[in-house]
Amino acid sequence: MSDESAFLEMLRANPADDTARLVYADWLDERDEPQKAQYLRAVADLAWLTGGTPEYTAAAISLFTACPHTDLMWRNKTGARFDVVLERFDDKIRVIRLIHERIGCGLAGAKALAESVPVAIFSWLPFEAALPDLLAFGHPNAGRIEACVRPTALPQGAPGAEFDILLCALHPETSYGRNFPVYFFVAQTLSLSTDEATARPRSLPVMVASGLHSKEVIDFIHQMKLACNVGQGLPSGAIRVVPRLPS
Repeated sequence: MSDESAFLEMLRANPADDTARLVYADWLDERDEPQKAQYLRAVADLAWLTGGTPEYTAAAISLFTACPHTDLMWRNKTGARFDVVLERFDDKIRVIRLIHERIGCGLAGAKALAESVPVAIFSWLPFEAALPDLLAFGHPNAGRIEACVRPTALPQGAPGAEFDILLCALHPETSYGRNFPVYFFVAQTLSLSTDEATARPRSLPVMVASGLHSKEVIDFIHQMKLACNVGQGLPSGAIRVVPRLPS
């Protein structure tokens, strides 16, 4: 395994490991890849700086300046660190409609999310992908809504805590060929026939894994993204991690 592969593996195993991200940035500087290093340092800065401060704005500018000079797939591997969190709102009906339109989940799922605030509407996104989703919740027709971008935290809980993974969004039905890897993944994961797997996601959200411990969550999502060719097979915000309530 090369040194760079080792850094990528560390960030795959723990996307919240900003120490590894900063050491990786130093390593890239030594190999004359300053734009990649700049991007990683900006990601780490945005994970701890307070939003709205001059320092936060400077870090965001630094990140967006580096983006055109770095590969999208690489950024997805190294910068998927942020959530878009819905904190509060005035008009419940408008918020449910907005969640439904942005995520693509059913109205019942959108209602459940709206009633769970504060709640992450989108997760596991690079900052440059999270910001447009955040701005969508500032639409003038959506009423007063408070949302923010926050660093994604690994699932936490008491020892033995378990989590479920939900598939919450698909591309439009006209893109069946584009969605086929998702249906195939659902079929394999849930031991369904292809026909059953094709029908199941029509009523989103659908559970694709249950009872995972925190260390298993990252591995499962990594495999899901590989199998579904995320970015083509899945829209942003398609994957959600939900803590299981005590029985």
